[in-house]
Amino acid sequence: MATAPTPSSASAVHDVPVETAWPGVKVRTLDVWHFLAGGLGFVDVVPTPDGKYSLGATFVPHDHGDDEFRDVVLANRATHELVLLRHLPSPRHQVLYGDADDRWVVWVEASLQPNFEDWQLYAYDRQTRAVKLVASAAHAPDDRPVPTPNVQPRVDHGMAVWSAGTAEAPLGSHADTFIANLDAGTVRVLAPESLGAVIAWPTVIVARHVASAVSGTRLVADDLATAAETDLGIEGAGYYAIDGSSLAWIDDSLRAVLLRDLATGRDRVVVDYRSLGQTAPHLQFVYLSDRLVAWGQSGGAWTYDRKLETLVRLASVEPFTYVYLNGVALEWLDGRRPGEPRTATVLRMLETTSLP
Repeated sequence: MATAPTPSSASAVHDVPVETAWPGVKVRTLDVWHFLAGGLGFVDVVPTPDGKYSLGATFVPHDHGDDEFRDVVLANRATHELVLLRHLPSPRHQVLYGDADDRWVVWVEASLQPNFEDWQLYAYDRQTRAVKLVASAAHAPDDRPVPTPNVQPRVDHGMAVWSAGTAEAPLGSHADTFIANLDAGTVRVLAPESLGAVIAWPTVIVARHVASAVSGTRLVADDLATAAETDLGIEGAGYYAIDGSSLAWIDDSLRAVLLRDLATGRDRVVVDYRSLGQTAPHLQFVYLSDRLVAWGQSGGAWTYDRKLETLVRLASVEPFTYVYLNGVALEWLDGRRPGEPRTATVLRMLETTSLP
């Protein structure tokens, strides 16, 4: 049984800017949207763990905003050189989510707006340069794609996990969590009746539907090496992430970030705005490494430095902004260059190996 959360130095919600927390650390500026030779645009989706490449998509821009997407590509962030991974089937198809480990890049593409039920999951092997279809949407008896929560793949050590709707149900859809061994080409159900799979080898964490849980879900950890399953006793987590030894989550109120040592079961508070009531900021999308906890919230993006015990303000952007942590790459969306259009929206990125 986990111990009660204890306050941390960050729970007072006093933050400092990047240059104060980490003086001298280089922060790179990248364009999320930029133009390539021939007038094509490129949109950045996620970085590789080394921060050198981006999974993204090329598109033909139009002034009225109805851009035509063309190809899934891996872009060299320094040279803008592109590796073609796949031609998108139609201009309506988009790359929705992606992830990468040291060898594999995975992504989900779909076209049926607004919920993108016609999803397909692909994987690119950076060693062999082969692309494979890993999974696709389940279909109802009338051949319509089954409604699904967002299909957000995660990959580590060549094992990809995701959760998706598998059958229609009275209150939406029945969803299961799947795991694919990308090298072997096998796919199986890992956790039935569950959502939101995340992985840090050998552990996969999902939110399992539990009738006795007030919120309806409870976090469960599956050990891929031993096949052991552990009920973590955390109900209704809004978002969560895992590294090798810790779990971070945003609670069911979406007002606090907490951190658990998985070996001891001890919890601590990273930030807690719950006492502010309706004026409290809304938190979303948490990421975790052995050094940092990163998340977005109303007003910008923040990270907590676990070594320095310092809360760092990455960006002040209304109403929300994007933050992502993978391998050595920490990046966040930081608005637009003054006076320039949406094609100038910028990412800031730093390599976590450069932190003091």
